[in-house]
Amino acid sequence: MLLFWIALCRFSSYLAFGILFVTTVILCFASTPVNADQPNSNGSLSLQVGVIDAPFMGYIDDKGLMTGFEVELAQAICNGLQRQCVIKLQPFHINLQQVQTAELDFALSSFLITEQRKQKSLFSERYMRSHSSYLGNVSQPQYRALRIGVVKGSTQERYLLQKIRNAVETVSFIDIQSTYKALMAGEVDQVLFPAIIQLKFLAEHPELELELLGEPLSDHNLGGEVGVGLPFGHEVLRDEINQVLRTLLTDGTYNKLNKKYFPFNVY
Repeated sequence: MLLFWIALCRFSSYLAFGILFVTTVILCFASTPVNADQPNSNGSLSLQVGVIDAPFMGYIDDKGLMTGFEVELAQAICNGLQRQCVIKLQPFHINLQQVQTAELDFALSSFLITEQRKQKSLFSERYMRSHSSYLGNVSQPQYRALRIGVVKGSTQERYLLQKIRNAVETVSFIDIQSTYKALMAGEVDQVLFPAIIQLKFLAEHPELELELLGEPLSDHNLGGEVGVGLPFGHEVLRDEINQVLRTLLTDGTYNKLNKKYFPFNVY
């Protein structure tokens, strides 16, 4: 009988230890996250970032490296967010579309912040100001409508189609490079872009007899504030980007980038 009680006590001790061990394991697993980094809407742990493929802003240099003002600013934002980013050089209208469909987490694509665009996506605080200018030969056709090249989906295209469609022939292209090629080939008489991009093109092609024509344009959404574009639902990320931009503006990072790419203050 004594042996029975000794065995029963030992069994109870083992049982209590087993219950304690299992409970501890369950609590440990319950309190430990599977992954501290939450995937983005596209399932990737890296932020997907679009940058416009354009002179000054985003391009491949002679060493085969991606560079440009908006490329470097995008990377600085990612560093400030402490997030890995996949930066893609893409045409303007692709970046605009993929921000609206949440295929991109954000984009620096020289987006002018307009009321119409704010109906379809979010925008950060400004990181640049912009205005538009015509570029073409000093001698222009006199007896037919001017053919003016613009990028598909841009505010410049909307301006020509809605405001002066009866005075000019608007020719839309998929990207900036195609538009400039058409200008050099004589397929269009002028192109209408942000002045910053036009100045870069002129600096790269001093042999061409091209000039900025007329006064800079700011009305009708042709000029104004430029911001980072984000999909709806990314309000937290937008607020984080705003905080990073404020830091870059005060710690000298933005000013250093500005001086690297432009002879004047673009902010």
